[in-house]
Amino acid sequence: DLPFLDPATVTALRAAADGADGALLVDADGRDQVLTSCWTTALLVERAVGDLAGAPLRALLRGLEPVRVPSAAGVDVDTPDDLDRARASLGDDPHRGSCADAGSA
Repeated sequence: DLPFLDPATVTALRAAADGADGALLVDADGRDQVLTSCWTTALLVERAVGDLAGAPLRALLRGLEPVRVPSAAGVDVDTPDDLDRARASLGDDPHRGSCADAGSA
């Protein structure tokens, strides 16, 4: 879903969440990537009451004020067209941004 997510971006999210409700990645189009986020555990536990089966994650997070972390790593791949665009952005290096490259980030 986020092929360019790397350890440096995760580290930045964790650092941004320190002292805040949480932090979430913002993609190049300005969309929040809620599934790529860090949250204060105590806040989530406090909110996780009742039957949450089938509830959207956004319902649990509603009202929290995360730090938004813009990142080029937020390229979201949900469709075959998205994948084609992500692959094209790699140019001549099909391994740039891949897991094989993660150790050098």
